[in-house]
Amino acid sequence: MNKFGIAFILLLCSGCAYYKTPTTGPTALLELRSNASTTIVRYFLDDQCTVDPDNPIGRLALLYGDTLIRSAKNNMTRRVVAERDFVITFLSKSPSGAYTDQLCDVSSSFYPKDGATYSIKLDASYNNCRLEILRQVIAGGKISYQPEESQRNLERVCRYSRKND
Repeated sequence: MNKFGIAFILLLCSGCAYYKTPTTGPTALLELRSNASTTIVRYFLDDQCTVDPDNPIGRLALLYGDTLIRSAKNNMTRRVVAERDFVITFLSKSPSGAYTDQLCDVSSSFYPKDGATYSIKLDASYNNCRLEILRQVIAGGKISYQPEESQRNLERVCRYSRKND
């Protein structure tokens, strides 16, 4: 099976599990972005990779670059539970145009505040894999973004739940 066939099967399977948006309690809005060709965004409740019982798959988004589909979807927004630790993981292939199929696999934790908006971007380029979390600030009617002070890059990358294995 060629790369296009494998990518198509992965696209079909990505619709098998949907993220359930929280309907009660404090929430924050995440603007997810990636410059990679395909990126899986997952989340966990803590740095021990505990899955959320309301979302056992833990997938927040599947972002596509322009190498797989004509109308690229490399950004997405998700509302998440706020006022507690939140671990986010990005797993992606190298950006389109790169010479090799390198993987970028990175996890960070932060503490989203109720009502806040965050821009979370994966920069996956040759020999670079960096996750940046910025908090939206509105002052004098102007929107700006500042580095999120609670962000901690984790040495251990959460891929799957460790407690449910």
